[in-house]
Parts: sequence; C-alpha cells; structure tokens
Amino acid sequence: ATGLPADLVIVGNAPRGVRNYLGHDVHLFTLTVLPPGQAPYQVQVGNPVPAKALPLLYPGSKVPGKGFRPERIIHPPVWDRLTA
Repeated sequence: ATGLPADLVIVGNAPRGVRNYLGHDVHLFTLTVLPPGQAPYQVQVGNPVPAKALPLLYPGSKVPGKGFRPERIIHPPVWDRLTA
C-alpha cells in the first residue's frame, strides 16, 4: 500500500454481516487518522478482519496504517503483522 505512515485510532466498529473471499468478517470502522506533523482527521472504512485480530478491535485501540491528506484516503492496518 502507498501513503504516509500514520497511527489509526479505532473510534468504533461493527461487523457488517458479510465475509470476504477468505472468510473474514467485514467490519465498518470509524477511525481517527493521526498523520505525523499534520492535523488528525476521521474516516469510515470497511475492512475484513481475521478472527485472531478481533481482540484488537476496541474503542481507543491504536494501530498502524497509512493515510493521505488532503484526499483523506486511508489504508487500514495489516492485521497479520499486528497479530504475528
């Protein structure tokens, strides 16, 4: 994924009742993106989450990701790296 490294803080999430092609539940996330040296901003994204990453999904949890400003596009965290 391209973009600048940024911390992502989970504001909220909810399973959407669908799964991706690997069988992971897709969650809708509200995230605060904290790019270094820039103002934080909030986005909503859908992202599949493997079962082993579910313990990381709580409000206030900080996970690494990538973001762009001004487009406000974010790349959600790579769960495999966080749960390895």
